[in-house]
Amino acid sequence: MQPFAGQPTRVKLILLIYCVCLAGAASSHLLTILQFGFLSGRDTSLAWSIFSDLLAVLDPLIIFLLYFWTRRGLLLLAGVMVADIAFNAYWYHQTGVLDFRNGSLFTWILAGQVAFGLFVFVTAPIVWKHAA
Repeated sequence: MQPFAGQPTRVKLILLIYCVCLAGAASSHLLTILQFGFLSGRDTSLAWSIFSDLLAVLDPLIIFLLYFWTRRGLLLLAGVMVADIAFNAYWYHQTGVLDFRNGSLFTWILAGQVAFGLFVFVTAPIVWKHAA
């Protein structure tokens, strides 16, 4: 089985970017779990902690789906990106750590998530068109 056989080079590149970013995000969530423990809270609500820890499983699952069932992977990726950006923007705003004036780390993390989310939403139709 060769899922990407015959795909245009730009589609393969887009999928590679998705997978690299998702692998980095999964690693970050997994390292946080290993460092602080599952559902550690990290000064957050239980809902945010559950969602954040769940991403350690969802991100690799999306990579798997993108490889074998690309359209299903795209749908899950889009849903996760919307939820992730919404959760983080809300939490950062509520806790006051989102401050563009002082360039806090949380501001840059959210900016990276938004940039990746925009990349996903701009490129997903291209991948969808060529996916089986």
